[in-house]
Amino acid sequence: MSVAVRLLALALFSTPAFASTVRLTTSDRVSIVGELDGMGDHGVLVVHDNAQDHTSVVELTRAFSEAHMKVLAIDLRGHGGSKGTADPLASTKDLAAGIDYLRKQGAKQVSIVGVSLGGNLAFQAASGDPAVANVVMISPALNHDGVKASAALAGYGPRPVLMIVGSDDPLGMKAADLLGDRLPGATVEVMMANGSGTTLVKRATDLPEVVINWLTDIHATMSAKQKADLSTSNEKLETSGTKLGER
Repeated sequence: MSVAVRLLALALFSTPAFASTVRLTTSDRVSIVGELDGMGDHGVLVVHDNAQDHTSVVELTRAFSEAHMKVLAIDLRGHGGSKGTADPLASTKDLAAGIDYLRKQGAKQVSIVGVSLGGNLAFQAASGDPAVANVVMISPALNHDGVKASAALAGYGPRPVLMIVGSDDPLGMKAADLLGDRLPGATVEVMMANGSGTTLVKRATDLPEVVINWLTDIHATMSAKQKADLSTSNEKLETSGTKLGER
């Protein structure tokens, strides 16, 4: 089903959701702000670039919400409405708070979509949380403000990761190629638009559709696998298990 058809169906048959502002507290007691939108059991945490806030990625959050995903876009510490001092190395705690909130809101699978610094933070946060389903890195870097992608390689493992780069971004392309060689679940998409990071999000109008298609396919595959695993477990229990009344 195409994204256009999917969005039309959702618009006709889904109950609309309204964005709401939420305030979260990180493990080191920093108060951060986020905006929650959308619905469904697929949670998506969206993370902005350095010196930005969640409003800079509105094109992504709006598209994800319309695609029936539960979306949380946060302001990193020291940015936008969040408290604290900007600190890239400590900001993975902000992501952890966002992931935990999405799960408490009913998300059965959580993906993280990050832009530039946000992408490196997403990769690092996921490396320490094996329950994160996948990550999308828009304009990845090997080292962004001290957040090194190489430090997260071992922890991330074979999970799917999508890296998106602009056609005129040689540093982003180099990072995607090097990381892709080390990540068995990597996919690299080159957008025919100039710029990187937030600029690429603004200029590449088809970027949200690329991400939605990828996330939707991965989500469907994982859901089917979970159902198959559950069915197999039930079959084993029925054929080899002992009923309580027979003990």
